Amino acid sequence: MEELPVNLGGTVFRLKKDIARRARTILSGYQGSGVQRLSPEEEDFALDLLFYHPRAASKLAGGVEAIVLSLAKQRTYTRTFACFHVLTPSGELVDFSWSKCVSPPSKQTQAKRALRLAVQSQILDFKARNQAPSCAISGERLRRGRTHIDHVQRFECLVQDWCKVEGVTLEDVETVEADVGRVLKSERLKQSFRDYHAQHAQLRATTAQANLRRARSWGKLLET
Repeated sequence: MEELPVNLGGTVFRLKKDIARRARTILSGYQGSGVQRLSPEEEDFALDLLFYHPRAASKLAGGVEAIVLSLAKQRTYTRTFACFHVLTPSGELVDFSWSKCVSPPSKQTQAKRALRLAVQSQILDFKARNQAPSCAISGERLRRGRTHIDHVQRFECLVQDWCKVEGVTLEDVETVEADVGRVLKSERLKQSFRDYHAQHAQLRATTAQANLRRARSWGKLLET
């Protein structure tokens, strides 16, 4: 979505943050289970927004019975959250991200997500075997179901180091769409990164709050 203002569901939006606020407001009304219908105004907004999705054609390929809310499993982690879905005439639910409609992810972002997905099994295995009683950052007691797995060396740094070893940039790392999200196109690169991650990644268990604080601090560091 490059050109603003834009008309979504009969409302003119001049700023992307206003579109984001509207989408989040609709999602916040989800009651927590099953498929939830939208009001006519909400549905018109969501459908118009969907046409700005980078893969709108594939999302709409099965036809549209309605735009609804339902739970979608986050592809990198195990949490679930409310998401917009296309309900097809056959009853299939096809989820779509409103944020990708507003600001489609760059090729570099897609590559990093695919790399993280490639090593998801290693992270989940570490989490399953973790016996640490307390957060490695804050020292707070860890609670079942609320534990995050953090990279001691930031995942972004690990990716950069691997790129140097491979002699590639993130722009060179091609991805393709799969049922689980964007995945690496090259099986050789996928196995290479899995091997590199298994050898060099240092993982630790943290609370969600400590991990998010560290992520925000890292983001501020990159901005300076």
